[in-house]
Amino acid sequence: MSDKEQEKAPEIVTDQERDLAQNALAEFKKNNYVACLQNISKLDSRTNDLKVIHNKAVVEYYKSDFKKTEQFQKNLTAVCNQVIYINLKSTLKFNFI
Repeated sequence: MSDKEQEKAPEIVTDQERDLAQNALAEFKKNNYVACLQNISKLDSRTNDLKVIHNKAVVEYYKSDFKKTEQFQKNLTAVCNQVIYINLKSTLKFNFI
């Protein structure tokens, strides 16, 4: 598959990854942030999945009892910067095609 085809192809979520995400959500709803983080950490192979990165930052913040605000802000800023970069990259490709 070429680079262009790879960029356009949706990222496939495996059944195992879906189960891990659902387990993480269930643990989060039970306020069991340690178990939630363990499940999310197993999704670290999804390095380009902004939802995983965002959710991990949120859970880490909850786990810290909302004390690590500066780190949380840095993590969210990093996620936002990635979104901006992706959008900019898409816009530039569209304008130069």
